[in-house]
Amino acid sequence: MLPKGVKALAEISDLDRPEDRARELGGLLEHLLKTVTPNGRRLKFVELLKINQAQFPNFAKLQYAREARNSIVHGDRVSERAILQAEGEFQIALAHFLPVCPKILQDDARGSLRPPPFRPPAPETPDPVAQNPTAPRGEPAPKLPTSPLPPSPPLDPDHRFRPGVIWYTLAAGFLLVAVFAYIVGPHHDKRQPAVTAAQVAPALPQTLPLPSEPQTVPPQRRTEPAQPRRREDEFRKLINTNLSLSSTQPNVALLIESTGPGITGSVANALQGFLADTRVHLIGNLANIEDLKGGGFFEDLYGGNGQFLIEAARLSRVDYILLGKAAYSFRRQVNLDPDLLTCDLTLVSRLVDRTGTVVRSGSFTAAGPGFTQEKALESATENVARQLKERILDPIR
Repeated sequence: MLPKGVKALAEISDLDRPEDRARELGGLLEHLLKTVTPNGRRLKFVELLKINQAQFPNFAKLQYAREARNSIVHGDRVSERAILQAEGEFQIALAHFLPVCPKILQDDARGSLRPPPFRPPAPETPDPVAQNPTAPRGEPAPKLPTSPLPPSPPLDPDHRFRPGVIWYTLAAGFLLVAVFAYIVGPHHDKRQPAVTAAQVAPALPQTLPLPSEPQTVPPQRRTEPAQPRRREDEFRKLINTNLSLSSTQPNVALLIESTGPGITGSVANALQGFLADTRVHLIGNLANIEDLKGGGFFEDLYGGNGQFLIEAARLSRVDYILLGKAAYSFRRQVNLDPDLLTCDLTLVSRLVDRTGTVVRSGSFTAAGPGFTQEKALESATENVARQLKERILDPIR
């Protein structure tokens, strides 16, 4: 039984907000590590991850996921891209670490793996002011009564000191003195003698100077046009521009990376088969997933690189791109049948529109039985497809 405050995968998949799922997934992984690792209760999360590093193929990315979870727990601001990335990395880590845990701990961590109920998005309440900008925005605030200023005190009729009269008297006296000095004083003729043309002529040059030798202007260096970035050109070559599109249904391209024991088939192909009856047109050949991974482009797309997401949608003319990371593992049901296998599949997905915006996201976990790994994976994929259809694809209109 999980301690108080630690949620099972089934409960975490019911959470709506990505930051809540990332926080709880990190808490579940920390609890498992503390339980399995010797003296794990005394160790910090970062130390537990380092000790069990061999169990996590995404160990380097788990460090960033751990930092994002710490920021969420402490209420610090975290970007949406970092939250979604942390959620995906914790899911992959749990998928690889659960098989090495004791059976009872596995069952507690998985919980009741049922499809989460579909919650339709709540309708937005229209803003009457936004719909009708000319509508009045309410009565103006009433004007407060203002009290008149107090009247100035009357001048004292007996006050004999009048500064204005003194200034006028002084100004008149100065004016009379100035007029008298002008009349009495001598006047000099300050007009300058006229300047004749003969006086000006010697000052002019007799001959115009010869023009100087033209200066040689150094040739301007020709600016070569900027070479297109090779990485963008390489990405464009990987996108299939000859897709079969539907004119009546939304076109959704699938790009799903899967990690697990090497078996024939892929999670993406199996998902496309189980989602054939949806209201959208699914496309599985937008690009080769291995080629995208080889150039580092899948991580760019999954991490929310708007430039590559917009370019992929523009070149292929699809309406949405469904990005996902799937991780699966197998375990034997010895108590039921020694030959019976159970596949535990986890899919972290996000739906991106033509503007590169994540419009929906979800984390899905399911188990599937089978007597071969292929059949067990197929059964688990069918259960995940049911959840993916209800929460991600059906709301698309």
